Amino acid sequence: MSIITLTSDFGLKDYFVAAAKARLFSLAPEAKVIDISHDVDAFNIAEAAYLIHGAFSHFPENTVHLILVDYERNREQQHVLVRYANQYFIAADNGILSLLLGNNAVAEIYEINIHEALAEHNDLQTLLHVAAHLAKNGAVSVVAKPKEKLADTVAPEATLAANGTEIHGSAIYFDRFGNIVTNIRKRFFDSFAKAHSFEISLPRATVSGIGSISRIVENYSDIASDERFKIIEYSSQPLAKFNDAGFLEIAVFRGNPQRSGAAQSLLGVKYLDPVVITFKS
Repeated sequence: MSIITLTSDFGLKDYFVAAAKARLFSLAPEAKVIDISHDVDAFNIAEAAYLIHGAFSHFPENTVHLILVDYERNREQQHVLVRYANQYFIAADNGILSLLLGNNAVAEIYEINIHEALAEHNDLQTLLHVAAHLAKNGAVSVVAKPKEKLADTVAPEATLAANGTEIHGSAIYFDRFGNIVTNIRKRFFDSFAKAHSFEISLPRATVSGIGSISRIVENYSDIASDERFKIIEYSSQPLAKFNDAGFLEIAVFRGNPQRSGAAQSLLGVKYLDPVVITFKS
């Protein structure tokens, strides 16, 4: 059974997701359609890239990933198709695939070129048609032509300060638990941390009193290091861990955005606010 994933900024209030899925089921009834997310912030290709990055490697070969964030075709961006890691990615050439794939070598890049043949289709219908075609093992050459390269987008990357003692990163995503996901990757951190002790700070946090975080836990409950206290008593304590996608995450233990508050709300951190790791000698 073939798989098509959907990622969009449509939300779930409107009929858009249901209509898109219905069209896919009509075009490729044997395909399984799986949602990655429909809660991407409007037109936020960096957030969409982060979410797809965390999910796509778990899918089998020949999965088709349809990305419907800022997907309109216009004079500045065409529709593109990429085959990478034996999977297909369909999107507008707005920089999202450059963000998603980073510096990885892209095996095959194509520009979708069936718009005239599907003149009665709008952009969404055309992309759904392409996704269904690939899900049915259709040839890429029927819907696209080779393209030299993708549009470049400069992603906010974590950097090492000139003095070599600090990593400067930023907040790039807030999950449904209100945790702060940063652009500091584990492999980047490990390459400089070695045996150094360190402190993680949020310079623009609007709530004082958090201080700094001086260790990274493997599991959330590892914050409860003193066995004299029950684990629940550590609720709302700040912590840091690398999430399953390999990005540093700042959280508060058992934070709840709807009740007690979570890292984002309690600390007042906003998108792209700085996160600094200072290494001690």
